[in-house]
Amino acid sequence: MSEDPMADSGSERPPSFARLADWVDGRLTRGDASNMDGRVQRAGTETADAVAWLRGFARFGRRNPLPAPPPIVRQRLRQSFERHHGRAPETVRLTAALSFDSRDDVVLSGVRGGFEIDEGYHLAFAAESFGVLVDVLPREMGGGGATATAAVRLDGQVLTADPHAPVWSATIEHPGGTMTDISGDRDGCFAVDNVPMDATRLLLSNGVTEIEIIRPLGDPGY
Repeated sequence: MSEDPMADSGSERPPSFARLADWVDGRLTRGDASNMDGRVQRAGTETADAVAWLRGFARFGRRNPLPAPPPIVRQRLRQSFERHHGRAPETVRLTAALSFDSRDDVVLSGVRGGFEIDEGYHLAFAAESFGVLVDVLPREMGGGGATATAAVRLDGQVLTADPHAPVWSATIEHPGGTMTDISGDRDGCFAVDNVPMDATRLLLSNGVTEIEIIRPLGDPGY
């Protein structure tokens, strides 16, 4: 028996647009697809025009594939649905404190003042059950052999045992304004490029928890 909901035991009605789209995209069973072949051939010009448009749209889609949205988009859509139905938890706001700075190794070696930003360094922050790891990597500005590091790149990861909202956005605040990156992945990794050396605040958000980090580049005294 055909699964086509548009089948009519009396007079045959034209297939619906949604049904035609399923047929063009190959989503029908073999039996339903064979039945649809005959129905389309017997249908009028309106159905034929709809099929031509759908096939043209499919060809255009194959030639011009849309880039996949960042993972955070799907996460935020799911959270919006939960909020609409009154099931979203209240946002938890935390402040993370510095717990590790790899530049301290230089200090312990008795060479304070010898650290150079072009070496890069590593930081760790802690906030309740969350940990945040940050690699501060140099960005060389200028040319002609002489370079000056006016900005850095932050590569980081949020560590947590909660699997429900693993994707984080990252916002940097500095005296000249703010910059946000939403390209985080499902492993909790994030990155912000061209971060000014005078950055004052990093705000991480997964739509449920916000983690604030003051002085995200660590102690500026090194």
